[in-house]
Amino acid sequence: MSPWGATVDTGVKHLKRQDLFDSTARRELVERASRAITLARHVLPYMSFYRKFLASGYGQVVPRDQGLYNRKFLTPYLATFLTTAERLIIQGNLCDVLDRTFTSQNLMRQLRRGIVLWQSSDPGTSQSITLKIAERTVIEGDLLLEHHLDGLSLHKLSFTFVPGRILNKACPQVLFIGGSQGLHSSAEQVRHAAKANGEITPANMLIIAMRGLALALGIDQICGVRAHSQPVVHDKPKASVSVYDDLWLMNGGMCKPNYYVMPVDTSHDLTKDIEGKNRSRTRRKRRLRQSLTETIAGHVRTILASS
Repeated sequence: MSPWGATVDTGVKHLKRQDLFDSTARRELVERASRAITLARHVLPYMSFYRKFLASGYGQVVPRDQGLYNRKFLTPYLATFLTTAERLIIQGNLCDVLDRTFTSQNLMRQLRRGIVLWQSSDPGTSQSITLKIAERTVIEGDLLLEHHLDGLSLHKLSFTFVPGRILNKACPQVLFIGGSQGLHSSAEQVRHAAKANGEITPANMLIIAMRGLALALGIDQICGVRAHSQPVVHDKPKASVSVYDDLWLMNGGMCKPNYYVMPVDTSHDLTKDIEGKNRSRTRRKRRLRQSLTETIAGHVRTILASS
C-alpha cells in the first residue's frame, strides 16, 4: 500500500472513531437532557421525597456521595411498565418501610453490611443467605438477597417494597423482585449446593428466603417481573425467559401482563395430591421447603425484635 493509501486508511479509521465518539456523546447529552426535563416535571414530589430520604435511617447509611440512590426514579428503575411518578412513590415507600422495620440505627447499619437470614454447614461446605442494601448501580431493586457457597455468590435477587395500590392490589405492601442473577459458569457449584439442600437450587432457596421474609413482615404477596418488563434485559426477553419467567412459574407464579404473583403461604401444598412418580420424594421436598420458610421467618422476627 502507498503512503497515500495508508494515510487515507488512517483518516477513515479516525473519522469512524470520531463519529462513534460524537454519537455516544450525543446520546449521552440527549439522555441527560431527558432526565433533566423529567426531574423538572416532578420537582415538587422529588423535593418531598428527598427530604424524607435524608431524614430516614436508610438515607443515613447509604453513602451520601452516591446520589443515584435518590435519583433512580429517573432510570428504568425496577420495571419498564412503571411511570416516573410511580417509581418516585416506590422509592419514598422504601424509606418508610425500612424505618418502620429496622427501627435502630445499628440494625440499619447491619442491613447495609448484610444480615445473615440462613446458614448451613456440612463437612467441607458452608452456605448462607444474606439480606442487604444493594449497590447504588443496581436498578432492579434497592435490596438484595444473596446466596453464598463457601463465600462465593451463586445467585442474587434484587427487590424492593411496592405499595399494593400501584399494582392494583388490596394489600398494603408487596415484595417486588426486579432482578434475578446467577453466577456465570457455575453449574457445578449450583449442583453441589442443591445436593446439600435436598435438591433445592440456590435460586429457589432465595425464593424460600423471600417467602420467609414476607411471612415475618406480614406481607401476603411476592411479585416477580416478567422478562419483557425487566429493566436490564427487556430488549432481549427471549434469552431471559428461563431466568425470570420460569423461576416464577416453578414457584407457583400466576401470570399477569407485566409480572407474576407468587403466594407467600404455601403450607397448603403439604396436603395437595401428588401425581406421577417419586411421590415420597416430592412430599419430602415440600416439607423441607415449608420448614426452611418457617425457620427463616422465625429468624427474621428474632432479629427485628432484638433491635
